[in-house]
Amino acid sequence: MSASDGEKSQLASLDTEAPSRGGVTTSEEALRNLRRQHLARGRSAIDRARALCRFAGIGEQDARPVPTDPASKAATAVRLSAQALARVAEAPLDPAADARCARNAAAAAAVVATAAQAHAGAGEGVG
Repeated sequence: MSASDGEKSQLASLDTEAPSRGGVTTSEEALRNLRRQHLARGRSAIDRARALCRFAGIGEQDARPVPTDPASKAATAVRLSAQALARVAEAPLDPAADARCARNAAAAAAVVATAAQAHAGAGEGVG
């Protein structure tokens, strides 16, 4: 599972540093820095989840509107979390929403880890 070009460009636009004004960080700059931190955590979680999906043989085609099996739950969680992370750039600065988005990405990674563990079997570890 890979990020779409739109997701990548939106996420990359947040990686540019906001210039400080006279050496003092404004509250908006602090919020932007916090957003960058949350997005970095979220991207890291989604990257881990995608790697585990590849390991477990779970593809984007496994995502379902109503996921019922571990593979569809994992694929759907990754897809939805990646979409949410990509849309954060369009939203007003909101540290609580940004943190929720990062936590949801981490939860998606946990769902994928469970599915990958089930795929690997009881005798093998996934990382």
